[in-house]
Amino acid sequence: MSNDIKQKKRTYTHRLWLTVLMTAAFLLSVMPAYGAWIEKEITGNVSLSVDPVDHPESYSAVLYNNRNGLPTSEANDIVETSDGFIWIGSYSGLIRYDGNNFVRMGPSTGIAGVTCLKVDHQDRLWVGTNDSGVAMMDQGTIHWWKEEDGLLTVNISDIEEGSDGTMYVGTPLGVCVIDEDFHAEPLADKRLSGLYIDGLSSGKDGRIYGITSRGDLFVLDKKEVSLFISSEESALGGIRSIYPDQGNDGYVFLGTSDSRVFYGKMEKEFTLEETYDVAPLNMVMEMERVGDSIWLTSRSGIGIIDNGIFHLMADLPMNNSVSHVMQDYEGNLWFTSSRQGVMKLVPNRFTNIFEKYDLGQRVVNSTCMGDDGSLYIATDTGLIILNPNLGSLTDKVIESAHMADGQPFDAVSLTELLSNTRIRSVLRDSKNRLWFSTWHGVGLVCFDHGKVTVFNEEIGLFSNQIRAAIEAVDGSFLVVNTGGLSVIRGNEVTESYGLEQGIVNTEGLTAVSAPNGDILLGSNGGGIYVIHDGKVRTISTKDGLSSGIVMRIKYDAERDVFWIVTSNSIAWMTSDYKVTTVTEFPYSNNFDLYEND
Repeated sequence: MSNDIKQKKRTYTHRLWLTVLMTAAFLLSVMPAYGAWIEKEITGNVSLSVDPVDHPESYSAVLYNNRNGLPTSEANDIVETSDGFIWIGSYSGLIRYDGNNFVRMGPSTGIAGVTCLKVDHQDRLWVGTNDSGVAMMDQGTIHWWKEEDGLLTVNISDIEEGSDGTMYVGTPLGVCVIDEDFHAEPLADKRLSGLYIDGLSSGKDGRIYGITSRGDLFVLDKKEVSLFISSEESALGGIRSIYPDQGNDGYVFLGTSDSRVFYGKMEKEFTLEETYDVAPLNMVMEMERVGDSIWLTSRSGIGIIDNGIFHLMADLPMNNSVSHVMQDYEGNLWFTSSRQGVMKLVPNRFTNIFEKYDLGQRVVNSTCMGDDGSLYIATDTGLIILNPNLGSLTDKVIESAHMADGQPFDAVSLTELLSNTRIRSVLRDSKNRLWFSTWHGVGLVCFDHGKVTVFNEEIGLFSNQIRAAIEAVDGSFLVVNTGGLSVIRGNEVTESYGLEQGIVNTEGLTAVSAPNGDILLGSNGGGIYVIHDGKVRTISTKDGLSSGIVMRIKYDAERDVFWIVTSNSIAWMTSDYKVTTVTEFPYSNNFDLYEND
């Protein structure tokens, strides 16, 4: 071969691999489900989205049953296809989950009484049934196998795929095989004839490991029984499940009917090397490696063997007759129970700070991140400051403190100044100052990196019952307090809008500054007051609001509208103050809304 031809082959190979990598990268970036499927196919797994061992607070459980979307409260198996659909097999039929809805496949499919599921290497869904044989779904077409098609019986207990594409079908009468030409026939080995096949599981070595209801162990390889160990020969007793170690060829985990898991090598006989006590679990139904851990499902709950140590998954809503575990392409774990339905473990996006720092129970009204990374937590009984970088509570020293009129007063620290005070809100302004609105407290407190300025009714506010302070477009501050709305410029109250100015309902809840300079005040029953050049007009239920109680008003610059949260709806309002209620929004008891980036 000439050097030119060799070089061209190398260049073509490099371009081919570059195309493959770029295509994979594209799919990983824009098609999360399919991209994760590619990752799983290449690496054998995707990262688990939760860490129950080292971070038990990192996840939460969602239980689906006939009371919250799932058409049934029992499930026998669960798998996922590369299109992101999750398939659940139950005695009530085959159910598909698209991420939002559970849909039971109609009777026209003929699929009912599903006992087991398998997705093969071609992404085809195989369905084992209780009394209808085997169905295989391939791009909308369903292929069937029954007794007349070569099965021993139409009662199917498990389905597994061999390394050569052969499908192995477990039944109460032995094992059948279905080759790639869709030809089905019983496995010709007397040792399995007439035995109830409890489970089949494929190993990384390409072989199929199985167990019978008697506790016999066997290995299938290229449509033959390459190893059979009777329950008498193993002398273990009570074996109910088998799972080949995916990282160690020939080694298996064996789950028992009591509270043990055995680990050892299957050669001519089973050689026991390790025993795990998994009490209080009993009757281990299935085992599955996820990451570096072995997950166990059992009649009495769920557990993990991690680095040789057993951990019980306590306080989960699913704890009865748990039969299967599956990791989806986003790294979430799914479990099935023949009594409780389906459970999903998802990352918990929240950390209970009060529990973590042993703060007891308090009512939290507002939170705010300072420019130094500290978290300010406003409660009904004072201020809490947390420094996440240090992982501890902290305080802020007050270097100087004075009233807005210049009168000084003594204050040592910010939490001491606000101790036993109900703080309704915290605002961080454009200059990174913090504004604390107190209710029957010291007033409105401005904290400017160690310097404190206090505004209260003595210097011009309507009252010391302050609900919120909002920075306006011109740099002034709108103070919502009982009695109306006050405007602060510099250290002075320059404007006041109350009963005399046309604010009939003087119990304000929120305010916002419009781009044209108007002030919008949301009230506790009087609707929205629009203040323009000192004049006040009202937007009420007569103008389209569903309620006169306005919890929040927020301006949306991208759409040039105001979003409104009332006591019973979400609405939006144009810049000329025309109101439209969002009728499709499913919740009515809202308090706030937030626009992300």
